[in-house]
Amino acid sequence: MKILYVSFILIALSFANVFSQDSLKDISYLEKNTDIWKYKLTLGTWMNAVRGDVSADQLYGYIDNRFYNKYNGADFSFYGNFEARKDRVTYSGQFYSSYQSDKFKYDKDTLYSRSVTTVRPFFLSADVSYEFYRNKEVTFDLYGGIRMNILTTLIENFYKTSGSVQKGQTKFFIDPLIGSKFHYIPFKGKNISRLFVKGNFDVGGFGLVSFLSFQSYLGAGYNLNKTITLNLGYRYLDVHYGTDTYLIDAGLQGFEATATAVF
Repeated sequence: MKILYVSFILIALSFANVFSQDSLKDISYLEKNTDIWKYKLTLGTWMNAVRGDVSADQLYGYIDNRFYNKYNGADFSFYGNFEARKDRVTYSGQFYSSYQSDKFKYDKDTLYSRSVTTVRPFFLSADVSYEFYRNKEVTFDLYGGIRMNILTTLIENFYKTSGSVQKGQTKFFIDPLIGSKFHYIPFKGKNISRLFVKGNFDVGGFGLVSFLSFQSYLGAGYNLNKTITLNLGYRYLDVHYGTDTYLIDAGLQGFEATATAVF
């Protein structure tokens, strides 16, 4: 966790250094800012896995679905994003989901022999971003907003003797978040300049609602034409939230394949 804090601080410092330079250079390789509203709709799938500690109604469970364990854990979930942009300001909303179930064997010194844990998180976020830097190849934005978390956990622990105990619980909470994102065109040329790299990183919760949450994304895309773009990336989302009866301290991660329409 400390490494992530340090990384975020270094990224912020690098952005500040960039911002101190001339922020309005030639933008021939990027779409120019205008006073006309422009919209983007992105839809696709997120092949994710999850790992972490959970509890439901005071019943503890653990889930460890690794991404490479396709037969036992990683599955496809939905992802969507909508953006409305005017000049340097962008309003966006997105959703992503997951459905994971896993078996876990307990140590010998516990009451239980094994457990079956299922988590069904759904995230819905909204934010406003401001483009504070742009040159020929790259843009940087800062954004702030909220993320709504709807988390359902089902746990069944099996006793060593016989029988089992089962609990289920759903929690809803809203986290504030702040973050930054970039869009980079690494190559120049008639066709190769259609290839780009993009990413974002945000932090939320801050102990105000959840203990802490953070999200990172890194991906690449290709503009087929002025309307359609194909994207492939990797998303990681970590949530740490708890009450007297409920806990989720887990990370979700996996590859994301999407298509974007511009209109």
